[in-house]
Amino acid sequence: MEKAQVTTWIAAYERAWRAPGTERLAELFTADASYSMGPYQEPAVGLPAIAALWEAERKGPDEVFRLTSEVVAVDGDAAVVRAEVRYGEPVRQEYRDLWVLFFAADGRCRSFEEWPFWPDRPPTPARDVTLRDVVDDDLPFYFESQLDPEATRMAAVAAREREPFLAHWAKVRADPTVITKTIVAGGQVVGNIGSFGPAGEQEVGYWIGREHWGRGLATSALAAFLGEMTRPPALRARRQAQRRLDPGLGEVWIYVGERGVDGVRGCSDRGVPPAARAGRVGISRRPWRG
Repeated sequence: MEKAQVTTWIAAYERAWRAPGTERLAELFTADASYSMGPYQEPAVGLPAIAALWEAERKGPDEVFRLTSEVVAVDGDAAVVRAEVRYGEPVRQEYRDLWVLFFAADGRCRSFEEWPFWPDRPPTPARDVTLRDVVDDDLPFYFESQLDPEATRMAAVAAREREPFLAHWAKVRADPTVITKTIVAGGQVVGNIGSFGPAGEQEVGYWIGREHWGRGLATSALAAFLGEMTRPPALRARRQAQRRLDPGLGEVWIYVGERGVDGVRGCSDRGVPPAARAGRVGISRRPWRG
């Protein structure tokens, strides 16, 4: 690949993103291409999966945005691109990305990996995740997060209007049988986690703001949450409607041994780890109706 060829490919990528439908993807990507929206996110593999990802991420062909880009380096079939995207007029959100691209001999992309950054949202190492009690100031973030259409689609739940939302959280916080915690990463609220249900059949659910997906925060929050509990709940495996909506979504698997929770790890349906210990329980991204 030459620098000019990569520049031409980026222009075609933008045209395809702005166009209705996903028919143009075949001009950009090979049939078995992989497409990842973050360095730790499970990639979409193959044109149908990439098409589904695009349709989920785009608001539509009339979405207002401006893309500027610079080809930083080209080495054989590999290229690195610095991209900046501003959404809305006036601008409501902007991103600065690095795209790591690998091309096939015919000039189509066979591997696309995005490294996104945005103002006040630097990538946060999962080891910086902590939990604390829910306070009133957390609720505005919870409310805005549950309005996100992609998050509610994935969780297969409906967003609440403000008054029903506040009433719901007042009830949750007043219930002595429910344990709720705010998830904090890098000093910033990123979501919430809770345990609910009758004794012996408790479930653990969490909600992570979409801007923080793909960083291992949910896995770390689950490990911390279960570690704080003197008697881990008898967790039940749940396969949500979301599994039918997107069977490639990742899961978090919790290993329960004789002395309680032995470990937590994240994985995808393509690589579910073996039951290394008795009592394996898999929890999908169970919505904590926040």
